[in-house]
Amino acid sequence: MIATRGAFLVVMLAGFALRTVHLGRDSFWWDEAYSAIVARQAVETIVETVGREDFHPPLHYLALHAWRAVAGEGEYALRFLSVWFGTITIAGAARLAWVWFGRSAALSAGALVAASPYVAYYAMEARMFALSGLLTLLGLLLIERAPVKSRSIVGGVAFAAISLANIYTFYYAAFGYLAAGLAALSRSWRATASFVTASIVVLAALLPWMEALTQRIAAWHNPWADPADPARVALWTWSMIWTGVGPPGFLGGTVGLVSLAAIGAMLALLTLIGGDRSIRSARVRAHLIWLVPAALAIGIVLLRPIFHPRYVFPLIPLLLVAAAGSVTGHRGGWKYIARASFGLILGVQLLGLYHILTPDSRAPLVRPISLERDHYREAVAIILRESGPNDPILTNAPPGILYYLRGARAAIELPRGPYRPEAVLADLRAAATGAPRIWSITHDLRPSDPEGFLRAQLDRGSRTTLRGDLGHLRVWAHEPTGRDFQFASPVEHPVGPLLVGDDLTVLRWARIGDAVTAGETLHIQVTWGVRRRPDRDLGMWAQVIDERGTLYGRYDHQPRDEAYRPARDWQPGTVITTGHAIPVDTRTPPGPHLVEVAVYELSSLATLPVSSDRGSPIGVSIALGPVVISPGREFSERRAEDIPLGEGVALRCATTFGDSVADGMLLSLDVDWLALAPSPRGVTRLRLVGEDGAAALERTYPLGGARPAHLWDHGELVRERLSLRVPAGTPAGRYRVLIAVPSSEKAQPSSEIAVGTVRVSTIDRVFGSIPVSRHSNAHWLDGIDLYGFGVERIATGVLLRLVWTARGVPESPYKVFVHALDARGAILAQHDGVPDAWRRPTDSWAAGEFIVDEHPISGVDAARIHTLRVGLYDAISGTRLRTIEGADSVDLDPRL
Repeated sequence: MIATRGAFLVVMLAGFALRTVHLGRDSFWWDEAYSAIVARQAVETIVETVGREDFHPPLHYLALHAWRAVAGEGEYALRFLSVWFGTITIAGAARLAWVWFGRSAALSAGALVAASPYVAYYAMEARMFALSGLLTLLGLLLIERAPVKSRSIVGGVAFAAISLANIYTFYYAAFGYLAAGLAALSRSWRATASFVTASIVVLAALLPWMEALTQRIAAWHNPWADPADPARVALWTWSMIWTGVGPPGFLGGTVGLVSLAAIGAMLALLTLIGGDRSIRSARVRAHLIWLVPAALAIGIVLLRPIFHPRYVFPLIPLLLVAAAGSVTGHRGGWKYIARASFGLILGVQLLGLYHILTPDSRAPLVRPISLERDHYREAVAIILRESGPNDPILTNAPPGILYYLRGARAAIELPRGPYRPEAVLADLRAAATGAPRIWSITHDLRPSDPEGFLRAQLDRGSRTTLRGDLGHLRVWAHEPTGRDFQFASPVEHPVGPLLVGDDLTVLRWARIGDAVTAGETLHIQVTWGVRRRPDRDLGMWAQVIDERGTLYGRYDHQPRDEAYRPARDWQPGTVITTGHAIPVDTRTPPGPHLVEVAVYELSSLATLPVSSDRGSPIGVSIALGPVVISPGREFSERRAEDIPLGEGVALRCATTFGDSVADGMLLSLDVDWLALAPSPRGVTRLRLVGEDGAAALERTYPLGGARPAHLWDHGELVRERLSLRVPAGTPAGRYRVLIAVPSSEKAQPSSEIAVGTVRVSTIDRVFGSIPVSRHSNAHWLDGIDLYGFGVERIATGVLLRLVWTARGVPESPYKVFVHALDARGAILAQHDGVPDAWRRPTDSWAAGEFIVDEHPISGVDAARIHTLRVGLYDAISGTRLRTIEGADSVDLDPRL
């Protein structure tokens, strides 16, 4: 007996030590800082604040208010109150195990609770969970004592008081209260009567708080919560109970999952087998007391509320007590299985505890995101040290910042209120007025700027002079690029209206800021109208491409509305503005590029079709408009692979787009140059050389292209986009692409190297005239003629067959548009595309060649078509190519 008490005292002291060893090491996280700020207020203000804005009742805040008056409000002091509750919980668990299973289980229960990473973590947090767990244990102990007649009234009153305090501490304590009801019901009629009497008292005492509770339940929504999945939630909860972390990372994933499954299987086996019947009955009863309320709590996620494993925390000490009963009291061979099970559970718990107590979660086995701390203390220290008194502080994590500022400075929560671009811009301008510098502190796990409106303005209207990454916190310092901060109101451009699937209409787009430099971020906004409520989650991507479709930047995200709701919660008739921060590649060739956007289903990744407002299909992406990319600047040390090719210039690398090209088409490649000296001299010469050594093509370009070489600085890395048009009629075969940098166009290069090989194929070209139903006399600039056309009926509408011919080789890859107009000139349907079903871009044509180009006009009755309007346009800018008479299109007779 003395040895048992001594061992239990060691367990208590060890549990206390584990909970205090690093108690003040880490900063408060969001919820703890909120508790500390609320506890600073007067009692009446605490009750009012919690009833208005919190999802938890007020008792713990009141206890913390009284405690801080005695102990102070530092991290160690405020957390120490939970340490007391957590340490007493060890003794309460041991006592309950003694009542349920006898003396032998008490020490095991105390050890499991003391070593539990889950229980220990919340016993080191300045929140209400440790107190709720203790009160749940005490209430259950009182229920177990109810059969003693002389104590039934006193015990019932005490149980009512403890239960009432528990529910005023933590709403989810109601599940612990249900556990006590199950214990009473399975114990005796006297225990059941005590529970029912206490329930009446508790309900009556909750009436004053019922209005606040009802309001909190009505606001029980989180737009960032994933769709409910009870199986996933159960696995998450089971893993947190034993390891303190989520299942994906613990012990490398697979080993951790096997360990968790083994714990569940062995507990179930040992509960049902071993010992006499009375012991087995006690084990089953104990597990049902915690399992039924826990299953109910997890089942509630079917209603899609917010869920976290800490919401079943009041039941976890009961589970550990039941587990202690399952691994004790066995005889024979089962005794060794029980000991092995206890060792497995304790080992897994100690590993989880090690992860929690290791500074900054630098444990060798796992680095779970759930254990990374919020370094508010360090972030505020940087600001107080570096900022001036007139520097505004913007944050999306006000509790932690305000707690550590301690009134020394003010902080502004931004964004706030409805998430609208114009509101974000107005608040930012108000904060920045007259400010020499702006400080921004954001928390990664609170996506309060999901469309990037705030970040876009800060990126385009200021320059970043300091950035720090502190756990989940990001600290920026922004200075104006001129005398004042220049935050730009987006200039909107209409689009369409175009229909996207059956859900959305794209209305307009805007770019934030003026010039876009390669290596920076292009911020755009797109405005959509909601036609109907989407029945699935949607994603959006936006990208920057050149005229050939080469990708130079892409941004992909799940859009949110002004209430931060995903697409499945958007309401018909509303207007949504989405933001897209497209990172433009550092060495994107300067010049005009096209911005595209598309919408897709998150589940299947299927892109939603785009059609005109009359339902004619257009494609799967929306061309918003052109954007001009200015050359970026990047510097590099010389490397061993750099090849000197001229005076002061070396070739870093060259990349060809594709390994095959048809005759008459363009072969494009990107060349990265390194300046070995300031203002290098020379020109770029490309040659296409066949296997016989004969040059099929030679072309000379100014070195550097849009960024001429005389502007280069020493060590600058410059990307140049080069294009070779393979002459029509070039024999098929393999060709080498050779590059050199002579000093001038007429000079011979000192060296020439091959940067790639390409296979040239031939196109079956038609140079004789093609029979047509009707001839045309339409002539465009750039050597393009419409020789003739024909119209025929198809199942979905009509088919327009155009026959083009080329007076010379067109310089640009134009697209063809066909509009079907009614008698009033309104567009009934349309079709756009590269000629010959995207196979024959106009710059691949040869002089004198004829090209057949078919355009189906779907979804329209041929009898309603009054005119077919045809034209060509630049894919990047949208500018139409003019005819030699100056028109931007020609009208054709639609008769079949």
